Amino acid sequence: MKMKKFGKVMLVATIALGGVGTTTLATPVDKVEAASYSGVSVNTTKANYYKPEDVIVKLKNDNNVPMTVILQLEKKDSKGVYNFVEYAEIVKLQPRQAASRSYQTRYPDYWEMWKKGATDQFRYRIITYKGTQSDWHTDKIQYVGDFFTSSFYVHM
Repeated sequence: MKMKKFGKVMLVATIALGGVGTTTLATPVDKVEAASYSGVSVNTTKANYYKPEDVIVKLKNDNNVPMTVILQLEKKDSKGVYNFVEYAEIVKLQPRQAASRSYQTRYPDYWEMWKKGATDQFRYRIITYKGTQSDWHTDKIQYVGDFFTSSFYVHM
């Protein structure tokens, strides 16, 4: 209750100062922000995962039509740029369907993490299509757009 009140005070103070200030002080860092685009939402369940814990990704289609999403894992390099990790998955979502996927941190090859004790930052790039297809050919479905999940950390 007190944290909610503090957040409201920070928001009022930010507005009163004409945008000078920040409201991120009231936001806990252990929560993952929601990522959605065009009626499809894709989110990890936590911001930090530790080996051998599975990374859980939740998906939901709030549309009245089937949607196809391609999950592409990206890893942040030392320059701060996200690069595609050699893995992608097609997920077909029927109207109003929710689904989840889990990815094991036990396998460092999947995460391209080979140093014990390493911590790396990841996110998923989500490519969305209206309709469904049976393989990687996307000529029978309509491209909608791309969006990204919030970053999350994997600790080996």
